[in-house]
Amino acid sequence: MYDLTLHVSKGGFYICDKTWVGVKIWFEHAKFYYISKGEGWVTIGDQRTVLSKGKIYYTPPRVECSYGCDTKMEVYWLHFYPQSAVLMRLLESSRSIQEFSKGDIKEWIPIFKVIPHYLEKGEPEDVCRVHAMMLDLMGSVLAKRPQEDPIKVAQYERLLPALQFLDSLNEDHPSLTQIAKKVSLSPEHFHRLFYKVFHITPFRYIISRRMTKARQLLTEARYSVSEVAEKCGYEDPFYFSRVFRKYYGFSPTEGKGSQRVQIEP
Repeated sequence: MYDLTLHVSKGGFYICDKTWVGVKIWFEHAKFYYISKGEGWVTIGDQRTVLSKGKIYYTPPRVECSYGCDTKMEVYWLHFYPQSAVLMRLLESSRSIQEFSKGDIKEWIPIFKVIPHYLEKGEPEDVCRVHAMMLDLMGSVLAKRPQEDPIKVAQYERLLPALQFLDSLNEDHPSLTQIAKKVSLSPEHFHRLFYKVFHITPFRYIISRRMTKARQLLTEARYSVSEVAEKCGYEDPFYFSRVFRKYYGFSPTEGKGSQRVQIEP
């Protein structure tokens, strides 16, 4: 039996405009979007998907994507990840966006609209409804996944201890050699294999996780930029600011407390 536990990390309702934009941003979590008004787009690799009114969309975990909204879009959204490494691998095997038409999932649209209340209050009935919806939609996603390549499965499992080590990092700065030792590979071989399996370099992966954490801390509006830098493993707040600007396109100071740094879909 598979462990089907799904953890909701964040979600809600958001009105996107032209400031909702990202270029090659790494996302750790899987996502569901329900577009109630307007239109936007998401690109993974060379696949650009238009997000249209009245439809639900799924984007896979651990992918680098770009997104934007040319006018205005209203969206209910949910970020989540599976507890099981096996289920995570199954979700990662399909690196494309899936679309659900209104006719296919009309019973779930009202549930999307209670997501903000579910995240705020966590009433038992809301928790049951949201998780039932997620499991039903995940069943459709998994039914469409491509046949797994046994070689890729073996490569993923070989790298899993290193990935778990990277996920546990907080403020440490391991060398490539230290990370590669977790799976008994040379640094060069490990780097090539990691990029082949996850489509991102090990250090880009570390930076993406730290930048995600930094953005979350900035939304809390109770930490200075220096404090956020320290909590994300950067001793020099000026260097942290340069990395943040390069990653998001604006500095922590420019975004702190503004709409653009708030947690978005």
